[in-house]
Amino acid sequence: MTAAGYRSKSTLSVLPRQTANMTDPSEDKITQEEMLSKIAELNHSSSHLKGLNASMMQWLDAAESEIVTLNSDNKSLRTKVNMLEKIVTDTQEDRGEPHPPPPTDDKPKTEQRMRKMEEQLTLMKEHNKRRTSELKDLQQERDQDRKSLGKMSHTVHILQAYLEEAQLELQQKDKVIEEKNLVIRIAEETLEEFSNTIEHLRTTSHKLKLQLEERQDESSFTFLNELVEDKIKGFPTSGMSYAEEVMQLGTLAVETKDAGVLVDPWSFSADFQQQYTSDRCPSTLAEMSHTPFLFMLFILLFFLMLFVSSSYLENLEFLMFQMAQSYWNLHFVAAPPV
Repeated sequence: MTAAGYRSKSTLSVLPRQTANMTDPSEDKITQEEMLSKIAELNHSSSHLKGLNASMMQWLDAAESEIVTLNSDNKSLRTKVNMLEKIVTDTQEDRGEPHPPPPTDDKPKTEQRMRKMEEQLTLMKEHNKRRTSELKDLQQERDQDRKSLGKMSHTVHILQAYLEEAQLELQQKDKVIEEKNLVIRIAEETLEEFSNTIEHLRTTSHKLKLQLEERQDESSFTFLNELVEDKIKGFPTSGMSYAEEVMQLGTLAVETKDAGVLVDPWSFSADFQQQYTSDRCPSTLAEMSHTPFLFMLFILLFFLMLFVSSSYLENLEFLMFQMAQSYWNLHFVAAPPV
């Protein structure tokens, strides 16, 4: 009985240290898995402590019953010894025998037994006191464990609430990211469409530029042809040559381009005719008979030069283009004199 008590004492002395080590948090911030593992460990330790408490209570009840039986046995033995001594004295008195001395051998043995039993009783009482103090300590630790379990369960609920909030925030962020990705895809598609339209517009603008250049070339050549036809038909001209007129028209085009006044090039022949057939220029009327002859001579010289320079046709075409360029976008600063 005593050895079993000491073994239980050693196991009980180890358990408080284990529970103390379990209750002390090693870190300030504990994850949810560590919290759940600690709760499981505390539940296991509390159930183990409950079992040990029940076994200790049984052991204490057995020890108390044994102490009671030992006390009763001791009392019964003492009464028996007294009764036996009384019987011996009574028999000796009845026989008239001298009163024999009490036996010296049995009495010290009984005293030694009594002393041993008293020592055992004192040891048992001390052991019981220790066990009761250990039980009180275990009850206090159990209460502390319950409090810590309550706190940890509260923290677990808080962590679960935080986890749910974080999951909701993640879902909202995922929705926002999906919407942004959709907007980016739509923007990329629109950008691709815009780039295609820009490329198409570039090609069309290039084609239109080419067509405009062709139309300008055609209009310049038609304008020159009409001007030549007007000269051939015998419109009156001034005393200037054809080259001087072309140079004068070029200077007028430069001046009118700065002024920004647009004049229809097809109305030039009428204005030119009106200028040179007015009353302010009587010398032109005197020279009307010489003008067709000079103009025909100029055209013959022109064709002769064209025939001579047939090998340099490309340069001639460029020169004609430069000569006709002065007639494009022809502007006048003011109306011609009437």
